[in-house]
Amino acid sequence: MLRAILGDPSNTPAAQVRLMLLVMLTSAFVDDAALVALLVPLVTRWAAQHGFPPGQLLLPLSYAALLGGNLTLVGNPVNLLLAGMMIWWLCVMCRGVYNGREYNGCVACTRYLTLIYTTPPPPHIPHTTTRSCQ
Repeated sequence: MLRAILGDPSNTPAAQVRLMLLVMLTSAFVDDAALVALLVPLVTRWAAQHGFPPGQLLLPLSYAALLGGNLTLVGNPVNLLLAGMMIWWLCVMCRGVYNGREYNGCVACTRYLTLIYTTPPPPHIPHTTTRSCQ
C-alpha cells in the first residue's frame, strides 16, 4: 500500500520529499508517536525494495511527524495546552485586566515551543584530534 501511495522514486532525496509530505499531512490529524511506530516497519521495507538506506528515510520520517503535528490542534498535545492557555488569557482580557503582557507572553511561548519542536538538531561532527610528529 505504501508503494501505491509513494510510487517509485528514482533517488533518495525524491523518496524523502514524498515520504515527508505524506507523513506531515497525516500527522496533522493522527498522534505523532503512533504514526511513526506504524510507519517504521513499512518505510524500512519500502526503502529495502527500492535500494535506499533506511536510515536516510527514518530520520526525515520522525521530523515530518513532528512538523505535521504542529499544523492542527489535534496533531500535538502541546497545541491543545497552548490553545487552552490562549482561551484563558482571552477571558482575562475581556474582563478589562489586559495590558498587553498576557497576549505577548502567550505569543512568545507559542513561538518558542514551535521553534523547539520544529528545528532539527545540528549535525553531529565527530571531534578529531591531530597529533604532531616529534
